Parts: sequence; structure tokens; C-alpha cells
Amino acid sequence: MLASLKGIAMAATLGVGAAWADNHGEVEQTLFALTEELNRVAPADVRITPDPPNDRIEVVGPDAEPHFVFPAVLHDRLAALTPRLREVEISEFAASVLEDPSGTESLTNFSTDQILPTIRPSRIIETITAGDDTPREFPVQAFLPGLSTLFMIDTPQAARFMTRTDQDRLALDDDALAALALGNLAMEADRAEIINLRPPYRLVLDGAYENALLLYEPLWIELEMRYGPLLVLVLDRDDVIFSPVESRRPFARLAEYRDDLGRSGAIAISGDILLREAGTWSYADPVN
Repeated sequence: MLASLKGIAMAATLGVGAAWADNHGEVEQTLFALTEELNRVAPADVRITPDPPNDRIEVVGPDAEPHFVFPAVLHDRLAALTPRLREVEISEFAASVLEDPSGTESLTNFSTDQILPTIRPSRIIETITAGDDTPREFPVQAFLPGLSTLFMIDTPQAARFMTRTDQDRLALDDDALAALALGNLAMEADRAEIINLRPPYRLVLDGAYENALLLYEPLWIELEMRYGPLLVLVLDRDDVIFSPVESRRPFARLAEYRDDLGRSGAIAISGDILLREAGTWSYADPVN
């Protein structure tokens, strides 16, 4: 692993720019290529608006209800394709978005390889069920006091938390569900990269599941072997930074980063600094 640590049919004529197809580039390029294709094939009463700062595209149809499309998954798919197949994939993806802009169908008829783990504040269950007439139940596993592992159904069109109803329909007990989700995460985790030449280091994956990397044991076993005990900060779902305990002022530097930035991201996780030592997670003592 060390080497990896760094209702509208597709139109017959494909319209994705050849220059983009020849150069896979960044997610933002995929976002604009998909926007171009959606604008090309969408009916006149469908409004397509790119939102690069949030890595999404807003689709508003005749019902005037905004729906959001996140092209990151599409971007990852395109990496393994030839330029011509990238054009085909974008066109097919655009057609699927316009057929199911809310993602309702995709989130009902999802496949098991679209289930991924995520870490969230434990109180999130109260937040997301606050308006329910009949509170939904979710499979939840403890990570640390105040932090829990939940499970996402993440399709190209939409994403939501997995419910007990979903779990029962798949006939998975809690251990089997966790094993399935971690197996799916493992398929993605080898793409994780370490950014920065000196601590604090940043873990980068896909902009949504960096937080879930805390659950991927092979990664942290290897990082501990390389750096020794680690202090880790997970401010937001895509913001994981760490420093070796033996580095210069590790706790103070992570705290300064936290205090300067604040939990300003879309999906706040925790402002507490964690300790990874001897294969276990805990909250760090400030004296570190």
C-alpha cells in the first residue's frame, strides 16, 4: 500500500468536448463537461446550474424542485476509460440524471457495492429524524464517545443514510453490513494520498469519504509503522490531517489549524484531536 499513499434517451451524437476527453483532469473539469452535456440534451423547461465550490450541479425541472448531482463518482469512473469511452459514459450519465433527477429510483434500487461507511457526530440521528412523524431507525456503530459510524447509500445521482429498513431488506446483520461497507471502502482506499512534505500531513481521497479512512485499519497500521503514534484531526468529512506524536509541537499545530479554520465545511465531524496509538483510537490528551 505504501506506493498508493501519495425519460430522455442518450442523444445519438455525443457532445462532450474532445479536449476534455483527452485530458481527464480534475473533478471541476468533469463537472463542467457534465454540465455541458446536460445543457445539450435537457428539455427547455429544465434548468442546469453548475456549482463548482460545492462540487455539484443543480438541476431544476418543471416541478421547480432543485436536485443536486455530484460528479465526483463519475469522475472516478472516467479515470480508467479511453477518451472515446469517457464521452459515452458522460452522455449515459447525463441521460440517467434527467430520467431520475431526485435520485429516488437509484436510492431505492441501489446495489450493495454502493454502501459505504462514514463517521458522524452521534447526535446526527436526532437531527435527521427531527421532523419524522415515525422516527426512522439507522444502523449505527460506536467509533468513539460522541462519534459513530453510519452507512451511506451513495449512487451517482444521490446519497442518503442507510436505514434499518434497507438493512432488513438485504438480510444483513450489523457485522455483515459493516464488513460489506468496509470492503467497498477498501476498493477506494488504495487511491488515498498523503499531501504535504512535512507534518501536519493531509489525507486526500475523493472529497466525501476521507473521514471514513479512519475505519480502514490497513492504512493506519502502515502509517503507525512509518511514523509511530499519530495525532489526527477530522474537522469535516473531507478534512483529515495528522501529525506524528514525535514531530514538533504536534498537538499545538493541529489545534492552531482547527482554531484558524473552524468547522466551516458542509459536513462538520469533530473539533477534538484524536490519538492513534498501538492500533487503537482515543481522544488525545492536550499535553501531547
